[in-house]
Parts: sequence; C-alpha cells; structure tokens
Amino acid sequence: MSRTRTNTREDDDEGIFNDVLFCTIGVVLLLLVVALVQVGVPEVAKGELEAMNGELEAMKSHLVVEHRALIAAQDAAEQAQRHSAELTRSLDDERVAREGQLQANATLSRLLDAQGRESKRQQQAAKDAKIIQRDLEFRDTDVVLCLDGTASMKARLETLQTGVLALSEISARLVKIRVGVVIYSGRGVLEFPLTEIGPTVDGKPSEGMKKLREFMELHAIAVEGHAYVEAGVNAALAMFGARRNGTRQHLVVMGDMDPLEAHGDDTAGGDASALRVIASVQEFAQRYEDTGVLSLFTANGRHTRDTNQRIARFFEALASRGKRSKYTNDLSQLTATTVAALFTQQRRTQ
Repeated sequence: MSRTRTNTREDDDEGIFNDVLFCTIGVVLLLLVVALVQVGVPEVAKGELEAMNGELEAMKSHLVVEHRALIAAQDAAEQAQRHSAELTRSLDDERVAREGQLQANATLSRLLDAQGRESKRQQQAAKDAKIIQRDLEFRDTDVVLCLDGTASMKARLETLQTGVLALSEISARLVKIRVGVVIYSGRGVLEFPLTEIGPTVDGKPSEGMKKLREFMELHAIAVEGHAYVEAGVNAALAMFGARRNGTRQHLVVMGDMDPLEAHGDDTAGGDASALRVIASVQEFAQRYEDTGVLSLFTANGRHTRDTNQRIARFFEALASRGKRSKYTNDLSQLTATTVAALFTQQRRTQ
C-alpha cells in the first residue's frame, strides 16, 4: 500500500510540471505576438502592397474601358449588319423592278413588231387583191398546203409561214375559202384541218385566221429527222374528202426533199415511194376540171447539183397533170403564184 501511494504522488508531480511548462510556452508566445504587433509591418513591404493595389486598380479601370469598347463595337457591328440587310433588300427590290421593266419592254417590243408585221401583211394583201381582182374567177375554194418541216427548210420556213398567212388573207377577201395545213418532219405529220378563213375586218382577224396563225407559229419550225413526203402528201389528200357543191380544190406541196431521202440506202424503196406519191397527186389533179396542184421546190444548197435536179423533177411531176396545176421554184413569188394558180381564168393546155 505504501508503494501505491508513492506512485500516485509521482504522477501528480509530473502533471503539475507539464501544466507549468505549457503555461510558460503560452506566455512566451503571447509576448512574441505583442512584440510583433508593437513592431508592425515593415514600411518597405507596406509600400509594395500599396503599389500592387494601385496596379490592380489601374488594370480594373482598363478592363472596364475595354469592356465598354467591346460592347460599343458589338452594337456597331449589329447596326452595320442591319443596314447591310436593308441595303440588300433594297437592291433586290430594285433588281426585281428593273427585270420586270425589261421584260415589260421586251413584251411591248414584240407586240409592236407583231402588230407592224400584221399591218404590213394586211396592207400587202389588200394591194395584191386589188391588182389581181380583175383577172380572177371567184369560186369557193378548199386549199391544203403540204409543207416540209425538216431542218434543211429552216432558212425558208419563216418565208413560207408569212406566205401561207398572206395567201389566206388575200383569198379570204376574194372568196369563201377553207385552208388546211399539213407539216411533215422528224416529228411525223402535223395537221391543221380545213378551216374557214374570214377576211380581216377593222384590223381584227377572223377566228379561223387566229387559229391558222397560232398553228403556224407553233409548228412551222425546223425539226431534225427525215422528210416523210409520202405520209405528208397522203394526209393532205385525205383532208379534202368529198367535194362540196362547186367548191374548187387545190393542193400546194412545198419542200426541198423527195421521198428517197427518207429511205436512205434503199433506193428501190425510195423510187417506189416517189412513184406512188406522183400517181396519187396526178390522180387528184385530174379528178375535176378545176382541181389543181401547185408544187414549189426550194432548192437545197447542201445538195449536189444532181440531187437537186432529181428532186426538181419529182416536184415537176407532181404538177404535170390538171389544167390548173403549176410548178415553180421561186419562193419569193409564193403568194402571187399560188393566188394566180387558184383563181386565174386562164387554162393551161397539156
């Protein structure tokens, strides 16, 4: 027991020692803190801190200025973009308006040109009618024009178109006339059925003339392909049908090819086709005393001389029968020649 009391007293002494040691360390530390507070921050360090603080303030001010400049630049860019968009819309509107005006001017120019051509055609038709009126025998007439519409006729189709319309206008001033048109080309055979063509009154063409002009403007164009002469002539002959009371019938064939062209190297087939066409046309020409055929050969400059001579003989043969039949190769006299063949009182002996 005495040993236990001795240990307890030693432990108490050790605890008191530790407490005193800790207190002493705390007092020393407190004294050091007080000393540091009394001494203060060195002046050099304080100056550096103030300088750094000034620099930070300057940087802050600079950043604020740059931020404001950036916002101003963005506003200016947005305003410029809006202005550019408005300018683009304005230019687009101006371009559309300008294009519309150009189209309107072009349309007006075409209309004026068309009116001018129509006026000249009507004036010429009236003049021709007066010149030849005293030499004509007036009777109701059906005329069918069979035209070559292949590419080789390109340079002459416009003249043919004008001639067909002028012929119809002149004839309508003289007699009651029906006009039909057949165009043969690489597209096959196109037909404008026999339609009554009335005279132009007060500058206004008849409904028949309007339809004929529309057909010619739409289809009297050059098309690549073979000249199917036999198919075209057969369609033209079939268009006549039965003869009306006292009506004169006249076939007009115009082109620069004979049936051999469509048969290529098959010369025998081409010759046979040509003979069939000639026989059909000659039979038609002799059907009645006043039935007639006008054949117009428009020589092709791309053909050899021998080829043109062969084709010319074919067209001559078409008009070799009938008292009112006639052959010509003068395209410039198309209207006058056709009117004379249709209505002249003279009779050609065979």
